[in-house]
Amino acid sequence: MEPVFKNRVVMLDPARLLEQRDYYYDLMPWLAEWGYNALHWHFTDDEGCVLQFPSHPELATEGAFTPAEMKHFISVAQQHGLAVIPELESLGHTGCITRLPQYAHLGGAPRTGGGFNSLHPNHPEVRALMRELLTDVAAIFPHEIIHAGLDEVDMSLIPEYSHLTRTEQWQAFGPYAAWIHQEIRQLGRRPAMWGDHLVSAPQLLDQLERDLLIFHWHYWPPFRAAPLRSFLTAGFEVWGAPSSMIWNQKLMPSIREQFQNLREYSAVALGLREAGCTGMVNTLWTPWRYLSGVVDLPLALGGHLFTAAAESTDFTIDFAASFYGFDRDTARDCARILLQLHDLPPQREQFLRLIKGNCNETDFHREDSRHYAHIQREALRLRRELEPLVSRARRHATRLADYLLTAEIIERYGAFGASGRQSGSAGDISNLLQRCDISWRRTKALAWQNVALPYLETEWLLPTLATLPHLPLS
Repeated sequence: MEPVFKNRVVMLDPARLLEQRDYYYDLMPWLAEWGYNALHWHFTDDEGCVLQFPSHPELATEGAFTPAEMKHFISVAQQHGLAVIPELESLGHTGCITRLPQYAHLGGAPRTGGGFNSLHPNHPEVRALMRELLTDVAAIFPHEIIHAGLDEVDMSLIPEYSHLTRTEQWQAFGPYAAWIHQEIRQLGRRPAMWGDHLVSAPQLLDQLERDLLIFHWHYWPPFRAAPLRSFLTAGFEVWGAPSSMIWNQKLMPSIREQFQNLREYSAVALGLREAGCTGMVNTLWTPWRYLSGVVDLPLALGGHLFTAAAESTDFTIDFAASFYGFDRDTARDCARILLQLHDLPPQREQFLRLIKGNCNETDFHREDSRHYAHIQREALRLRRELEPLVSRARRHATRLADYLLTAEIIERYGAFGASGRQSGSAGDISNLLQRCDISWRRTKALAWQNVALPYLETEWLLPTLATLPHLPLS
């Protein structure tokens, strides 16, 4: 049967946290198996640049791909039927450039505590630098599309634009976006960008040529179709972009949030294919938020939803049978357990109240305690049910074991919350932390113990877990 979307894409985020090379190579045949035909490679962001640009090798962070390694990566992906679409952040999310002393003057003053940023859109050195980087990208990546990023731009710390509100910044954003798109066209490629600034300032649409491909991200339910429809009505081709993991999720993707986001967005987009919504992109952000094995199921679900006319009622059972190598009965048990685990993780505000005692001026309260007692009991029950299945997995047992570890993490946080945040209530987590470290090092290329990004606070899974025995902080 013909896939329902022509372009079925998964976005990986190595810029934020590079994973081991084998992780990507091992994932490729499964992405193809799940229905994807392209890989969106988000290789620059504030935290890093994982490509050694021939023209500017100084931008590369530790472990970055050489041009030869990147070309080999692309070749292997192509063998699995996966095209690789490069994304170079070209205005905001460019801390990997301005963190270097020789480029610090190209952006605004560093923002205390982190946050969004921007290069100076009219600085001649910015434009010269971007022209050189784009030339490198075009030489390394053969895909017809070059994605220019252009999301979450904030120019307020650049003196010339400090008087503008975030919305008013479109006056400088628009001409720069049009310029970077034209630079991409001159390289013989098609420009793409994220659509958030086009939602907040729709007048920008009149400044952009209609060959632009818009990636419209919307990461939570309920899905609102009005912005997507406005892009299509204006004559643009659009790829929808839901997400398997975002900032609001803690510990693992949630059934209520990310699974539902994938389902709702793809369902709405299905009816807009003739209008120009020709693709879907399952974005997977910031690998420091989770152990790698707990995102395989939502990755597979995205591929299935982008391929099939209707979601199979047996999808999770089929996934467990194929990916873990279980017989049908065991796969059915595994599917039930995994779906129930994905229903447990706390949301961001509830998690921040647990760790910090307060979020948005709301203190940790008795309903939080009741909820954490519930997820403690459920996590313990599900961990006991899943444990004997891990040893029976004929494939990817270590990835299934990440669910066991995550269940135990949830259980320990649950104990702390159920006690009303009493010191020591989570028990000794040293052995758990050691087992999590083994899992982390199996797939991640950066040791979590060396994290020096304090503004991320509770974003990193294991540094946050390591603080649990010391909570509440005085």
